Amino acid sequence: MDVLLSAATLAAEDRSWFDIPAVRVVGSILGAFLLLAAIRSMFGKGK
Repeated sequence: MDVLLSAATLAAEDRSWFDIPAVRVVGSILGAFLLLAAIRSMFGKGK
């Protein structure tokens, strides 16, 4: 069990979060949504 756990942590440490395509897509969508919300609140649309 310890060998399997250490192998999983080694594989996890070897890969960056930005190497995973789904993480980049979710981050882009979330960033665009937050940017849009900030712009809307700046121009008085947000209540």
